[in-house]
Amino acid sequence: LFEYVKSVEEIGLNCIIRKGDPATILKEVAKESGASALFWNRATEPHLQAADRAVAEEIRASGIEVTICPGNYLFEPGHVMTKEGRPFQVFTPFWNHCLKMQEAIAKPLAVPTNLIPFKGALPSCSIESLGLCSNQL
Repeated sequence: LFEYVKSVEEIGLNCIIRKGDPATILKEVAKESGASALFWNRATEPHLQAADRAVAEEIRASGIEVTICPGNYLFEPGHVMTKEGRPFQVFTPFWNHCLKMQEAIAKPLAVPTNLIPFKGALPSCSIESLGLCSNQL
């Protein structure tokens, strides 16, 4: 998280950190910043997908557009399957199939250079206050 915040700040943006109910926090940040849309990466775990859908529905009900994007995978789960349409159970055939699908892999986008940062001040908590570091346990 420290490295992520550093990388965001290196391109001239601020990372807002808050803790609490995701739908409540996201609606607050959208209202405070004047955002009309929110975007986030899709979770792959079924229980997290259900939570994402519930959060998205609540946010949409408040009039904010929500877009859930594909995650950080070369291939979305369920897209690399055997000829029979089942998941691979042995790595080598799975990997060989992935190599044949290389043209389907999107090229990484360049780091944006023309982002316009939010000019206001939004409340944020410190990373340390999250209690994630081993020396805080």
